[in-house]
Amino acid sequence: GLGLATPVWTDASKAQALINAVITNTGDAQDTVGQLADIFQLDPTATASPAVQRPDFANGPEGKLISADLQLAMTQLSIHIGSNNQIRVVRAQGDQRDALVLQSGYTSLRDLAKTAKDQGIDGLRMEDGIVHLTRPLVVWLGAGLKLEPGDQLVMDAARGAFLLGFGQIEMVGADVQTTRAGSGPAEFRPFVLITGQGTLFAQSTKFTGLGMVGADPFGGVVVAARGLFPPKFPPILIGNTFEDVGVVSLVGVNGGVVDGNLVDAGRGNGIALTAVQGVQVTGNAVINTVGGAGVKVANGSDVLLTDNLISGGAHNGISIGGNSRGIRITSNAVLKNAETGIATQRATCVLVEGNSIAQNGASGLRLNESGVSRVQGNALVLNTNSGLNVGAQRKGGRVEVAENLLAGNRVGLSGAAIGEVVLDQNNLSSQMPRLFDGEFSQYLAAYLTQVQQRSDKTYRIAGPAGQQAGPFLTACSKG
Repeated sequence: GLGLATPVWTDASKAQALINAVITNTGDAQDTVGQLADIFQLDPTATASPAVQRPDFANGPEGKLISADLQLAMTQLSIHIGSNNQIRVVRAQGDQRDALVLQSGYTSLRDLAKTAKDQGIDGLRMEDGIVHLTRPLVVWLGAGLKLEPGDQLVMDAARGAFLLGFGQIEMVGADVQTTRAGSGPAEFRPFVLITGQGTLFAQSTKFTGLGMVGADPFGGVVVAARGLFPPKFPPILIGNTFEDVGVVSLVGVNGGVVDGNLVDAGRGNGIALTAVQGVQVTGNAVINTVGGAGVKVANGSDVLLTDNLISGGAHNGISIGGNSRGIRITSNAVLKNAETGIATQRATCVLVEGNSIAQNGASGLRLNESGVSRVQGNALVLNTNSGLNVGAQRKGGRVEVAENLLAGNRVGLSGAAIGEVVLDQNNLSSQMPRLFDGEFSQYLAAYLTQVQQRSDKTYRIAGPAGQQAGPFLTACSKG
């Protein structure tokens, strides 16, 4: 046989049935990932659970609420992250241009609504236990707002309501939604935006209908930590539900945890990480994403994506680009996305290990303009195009492909303008006869001869773009 001694996968129809059954019958992302790993006989990857420090929420002083010109908040926002798309937000206010501002102190949502009533400030009221927001609410630096279990916040889209935090926001067991869902490209939708030195801790909270796709930074639930002074705490999102939200986005943050969330029917990217460092995205279910990738990383470094289920999206499952470096994609289930399962573009030091990548509409894994990457111990199964595609490889780049299962794809490996590719102990026995395509085809005879007749199963390809590079562990060592 080729590669590993015992084929794991031989029956395409049985494979499809097993995948479908697992998706249907499992209750969370990690359970799905684990069951598929068992089916494909993947070795578990060693990944530690994210360390989460819940920031303390101050008990006082009492919150001070005022009504102020919205332009003051917009100007402050411009200082931190620019003025893109602000005109859309301002126009949504109509003739009312004042915002509610929690100027100082720390308070709960219910107490803030009571304060507004006591002071005769309109725009925030409680009715039948639900807090209605009909104007922008700004939490200033040095202030804090807490949404507690059972709290419901409904932001009025027709009145231009939204939540903007320069201070501390905590949401636990709450429900945050909008009154209606605008669908046109110019429609306004309420959003949650944390920026400057603002912090967000959200746990077991449901967000529904928020955000305007293509109107960054107002796309949904966004933490944008650009500016001279970083926030005291990184963003922490644990066990939340995001339905029909434009995007769950972290921008410019150092650290941060996105763990155990359900992101369903995102209208842009499901989860987007831009210019971040040290973020952990773990145990999330990102399903049915409409407008972008399930998870997108651009210009990120030291990012961990593990134990996530990413399924049913209209585009790529995972997309890595923008000169990202040090991205670890381990133990995920990336299934039934309309385009490529995992796609990297101009990224280096990318580790793709222990993932179940199956039934995607293009390739299972595509590495384009890649630097040094390692693809190890994955199941690349039943993808409509190739299991693995390598293209436009950088000079000095190296792709190590080791101990992977490739089965039932249109073709096993395909590529163009490939450089150095090292194949080691991969199981292609259920990929016959379509093993190699594109520039890989010219190496097929030599590859078959080596893996069948020699004890050394490592086969190195140095294509036209090749330039000898060091091994992944050497090139990508932090030391």
